[in-house]
Amino acid sequence: MLQWCKDGMGSRPLDWDTFTRGTMPWNADECLEVMRWYHNLQGTPKDDWDLRERSLLLKLEETGKVQKVQFNQFQPLNQLGFYMAQRYDSDVMPYYADRFMRIMDFLCEHREELKGDGLYREGGDDFDEICYPLLQALCELPYSRTQVLDGEECHTFDYDEVVKKTRALLEEYCDEDE
Repeated sequence: MLQWCKDGMGSRPLDWDTFTRGTMPWNADECLEVMRWYHNLQGTPKDDWDLRERSLLLKLEETGKVQKVQFNQFQPLNQLGFYMAQRYDSDVMPYYADRFMRIMDFLCEHREELKGDGLYREGGDDFDEICYPLLQALCELPYSRTQVLDGEECHTFDYDEVVKKTRALLEEYCDEDE
């Protein structure tokens, strides 16, 4: 079992089932802020990034050994991880970071379908426009579909469930406006 060790002090086990099945929801407004931050990062010169040296200590329960892993500060996803680690408590950060990556993968994989359903619109050079209820659905739904990536099973969002939940949220928003 893998455990997170923050600053070499103590550790908190990662609930693997919650992590892999996406059963910890995330606030859609917060997710949108992280998406905007990441989008802006990609347009920022690397000289302006936070390039302080960082590492992570991992403790393997079976052996009791602690291993230090050094991060490449020039990797955008590592910058994202640094940002999220500052923003969120270590009890929830791994879950949100994983959900963020799965949301981004889902949006890329289903971009054309989502456009056809009117739930996604490319913004040109600007930030792509995502129907807010779609983002909310992706932040709340568990991963209920399984796909095989590099020979391993991986849980992800089910497209039909996402669209169904998004449409239900759209109806709720319309009902509130009346």
